[in-house]
Amino acid sequence: MKSNTSLNNNLNNLIEIIPAIIPNDFAELTQKTKLVLGSAKIVQIDLIDGKYANNKSWPLNDLAGMDWQNILNEASGMPHWNEIDYELDLMIADIPKHFNDLVRIGPKRIVFHLPHLIGEPEKISELKDFIQNLDSYYKNELELGVAYEGTTNPQDILDLQNEIKFVQCMGIKNVGFQDQDFDTDVFGRIKFIKQNLPNHIISVDGAVDMDTIKGLYDAGVTRFVCGSVIFNDTEPRLAIGELRALLKT
Repeated sequence: MKSNTSLNNNLNNLIEIIPAIIPNDFAELTQKTKLVLGSAKIVQIDLIDGKYANNKSWPLNDLAGMDWQNILNEASGMPHWNEIDYELDLMIADIPKHFNDLVRIGPKRIVFHLPHLIGEPEKISELKDFIQNLDSYYKNELELGVAYEGTTNPQDILDLQNEIKFVQCMGIKNVGFQDQDFDTDVFGRIKFIKQNLPNHIISVDGAVDMDTIKGLYDAGVTRFVCGSVIFNDTEPRLAIGELRALLKT
C-alpha cells in the first residue's frame, strides 16, 4: 500500500496553475505570455467569437489581420511557441467552421464549450457529432476537454466521455470575461464529475484566486485556470508561486 506521502506527491505532480489570457490582439498575447515564462508550462487562450459570449478576442476579432494570416500561412508561429504550450478555450458558436484554422495555433489541449447559450439545441448535437468524428490524429495528439457550465446538460458531457480526457468546470456564471465573482455551484459540478467520470481530470476556470484555490483543490481539482489573480499582479510569476504554495499547506 502506498503511503500518504507518496499519494500526496503523486497528486502534487498533477497540479497545474494555468494562466488565462483573453487577448485583444497578438501584441497583448505576446506580452502576457512572456510574463509567465518559466513559471507556467501552459497558458490558456480564451477564443471568443462575440456570439457564444458577449465578448470577442483575438484572432476572431481580426481574422484578416496580418498576425493571424502569418500563422495560417506558417510565416510565423505563436509567441514563445518553443518555450510554452497552449490550451485553447473555444467559446465559439460554430466551432466546426473555425476548427481547422484554429488548430494551426498548434495547441496541446482544446476545451469545447457546448453552445447551449445561443438558443439552438441542434447546434449541441452537431458539435457532439463533430467531436466524436474528429480525425484520429486530433484525438491522439491533442488532449480534448469539455466545459461544464451552470446551464450545461451533464448528460452531454457523459455522451463525450470516450473522446475527452478532462472536464473544465466553470467557476463563474458569465463566461468570456474575467474579474467575476466565484460561483459556489461549481462544487456540485465537481462532485458530479468525480462520481460519474472518476478517471477524468478536473479543471476549474473562473474566479480561481488566493481565496478559492485551496477549497477547489480539496474538492478534487488539479488544474486551476487563473486570469486576473495572475495578470493584475505586478509580479505574475510570484503570483503563480503563491497560488501553488497554498496547495502545499
